[in-house]
Amino acid sequence: GGAWPYANSSLHLGHIAGLMSGDVLARYYRLKGANVLYVSGSDTHGTPITERARKEGVNPKEIASKYHEEFSETFKKLNFSYDLYSKTYDPYHEEKVKELFLNLYKNGYIYEKIEEQAYCEKCQKFLQDRDIKLYLKLSAFQKEIEEHTKEVENSWRINARNETWKYLKQGLKDRAVTRDLNWGIEIPLPGYDDKRMYVWIDAVLGYLTDTMKLCEEKGLDWQEFWKEGNNNKIYMCHGKDNIVFHSIILNALLLGQKENYHLVDTIVSAEYLNFNDQK
Repeated sequence: GGAWPYANSSLHLGHIAGLMSGDVLARYYRLKGANVLYVSGSDTHGTPITERARKEGVNPKEIASKYHEEFSETFKKLNFSYDLYSKTYDPYHEEKVKELFLNLYKNGYIYEKIEEQAYCEKCQKFLQDRDIKLYLKLSAFQKEIEEHTKEVENSWRINARNETWKYLKQGLKDRAVTRDLNWGIEIPLPGYDDKRMYVWIDAVLGYLTDTMKLCEEKGLDWQEFWKEGNNNKIYMCHGKDNIVFHSIILNALLLGQKENYHLVDTIVSAEYLNFNDQK
């Protein structure tokens, strides 16, 4: 898997520096005769896209579509060998993410929580998300993620080890999964019509939904790539700002399904590409 670039501005060289390792790995294992699926896509939901659309007076989907097409063309010109490069507003992805979300809820890993938030009397609106949210019980996966990290971290970059253990040593904190937006994946529960999923839960599950979609099209079994007992190996390639989303968040979402998922094996996390002391 290659990290999903955020579709609110053009790609820069740092994106390519962080993602090209995934293409090298995919080509290497294909040459060795392995059964490879190499997937990614554009992260097309969330606040920055919504805000940019508001300022430009257009629909958020227009912003997301513009940059998704630009990203797709860029990767094509660079000869990236993705088996599928999709987008998070794809209807197939949205429906599968809702199913995975409901599994987490039914398994007791998503719960309702009330929080106080700042409210502007003049604007008559909350300055942040409203007081009732759904939370992922990330703390419930502390032990399993620690054990898995110990097993596989020797194949990680040093920055991935350090960043992951920083969070594990602090103790994993439960994390809000809903936002007050009208652009994003709907919450498949009654009473949450005005909320959408946070992009971090939506985008990282894209690796799984892309695999499902590809395998349906090719007549393959997606579980061979994602379930234990199939001699499979999962590589995640990205910039260092995406480490915990792959080493902790994605693994927690997989564990929460309670369906014998294989967790992320190798993390290839690039440092930022700096030029004239700027990213």
